[in-house]
Amino acid sequence: MLPSAYQQVGVYDLEDPGLMYYSGMSMTGQSHSPGADDCPWGGGSIGRGTLEILAIDEAEVRFRVTLNGFWDADPSGEYTAPRCP
Repeated sequence: MLPSAYQQVGVYDLEDPGLMYYSGMSMTGQSHSPGADDCPWGGGSIGRGTLEILAIDEAEVRFRVTLNGFWDADPSGEYTAPRCP
């Protein structure tokens, strides 16, 4: 989910409180807790980095995520996401 204030081409700090509410992540894999289904060490904010909106129209949003070494598996890269009707 991208708050309407950020639905325009530009670069946004992922530690901006307006984005942090929507940028939670968790790692999947073998759990370290008995009875837990999926998350081996929990979740939290995505960490330091940027979200760059490259293009946005009625159908989709093209964006780039750049993280600064916070996660073992780095999701940095370019993505396209469909917009909700």
